[in-house]
Amino acid sequence: MKPSTLSIGVILLIGAAYALLALTGRDQDLTETQPADHVVDQAGAHESAESDMRTPAGLTADTTGHNPAALQPGESESNDRRSVSDEDLRWAREETIKEVTVAYSLMFKHLGLTESEYSAMIDFLVEVGMSGTHMPGYRPVPIDEADRRAGFAALIGEAKLAEFLVLEQNKAEYREAQGVANLLAANGVPLTDAKHDQLLEILKQVREREQPGAEPNAEAGTLEWVESKIAAMDEYERLVLELGPSVLSAAQMDLLYERYHSFWLQRAAHFERQKASRANDNPDDDVPLGYLPRR
Repeated sequence: MKPSTLSIGVILLIGAAYALLALTGRDQDLTETQPADHVVDQAGAHESAESDMRTPAGLTADTTGHNPAALQPGESESNDRRSVSDEDLRWAREETIKEVTVAYSLMFKHLGLTESEYSAMIDFLVEVGMSGTHMPGYRPVPIDEADRRAGFAALIGEAKLAEFLVLEQNKAEYREAQGVANLLAANGVPLTDAKHDQLLEILKQVREREQPGAEPNAEAGTLEWVESKIAAMDEYERLVLELGPSVLSAAQMDLLYERYHSFWLQRAAHFERQKASRANDNPDDDVPLGYLPRR
């Protein structure tokens, strides 16, 4: 059974903040359609190049000090307190597991975690994600950054924690490398471990070369700001495609191009809807501003 329409709507609207707040990744936002049907993409979720966000569709970890367990403005003690269904929670947890696995599996391999440490870290990151999941009737206990670090230290020790926090600065690249690897494997042209690592290095190089969008100083929350973010994502993907042939085969490059082209079409269409919704005089018709992540 799929999650209720209300729950999905609430979750998707706040999904853009997940990695920024919970996993200190790099950009994520509003989600919408999936990549082209003729390409099997099992990346699960895939990090957008900007704004330090990346999310499982609709999960938001709150590390701002706000307590999601508290009553919200206009909410009564009995309002929706028990409305969340087991199906909704199961779906949210499954999405969080997918997101965490894609973002961290290669990173944990490079960190040299044991099998038990790997499992424990994945489980803890899932709880971090779930702690910030916002659904009607669901009141999790928030996990702030201090709790997060203390939890990691308890699982892998202070020395590995320090190394992990350094690796996590490249979470966006780890996530994208794993997403591409999953896509290629699902289409019968998997990466070797060596090629996987080389792809990660290309993504890091691209991040260093990446130029700001057309309006780098645009005010946040404006169409110009959204356009600048989209331009930066387009440039990121262009650079990856430029450097990719040094690591990927022709067949793998074809799949990567289709992946990025699909994202480009989705972002462009979504941006046009946002512009069109603001062309009339009724602000109630405005589509919320945002840009689609890679997924």
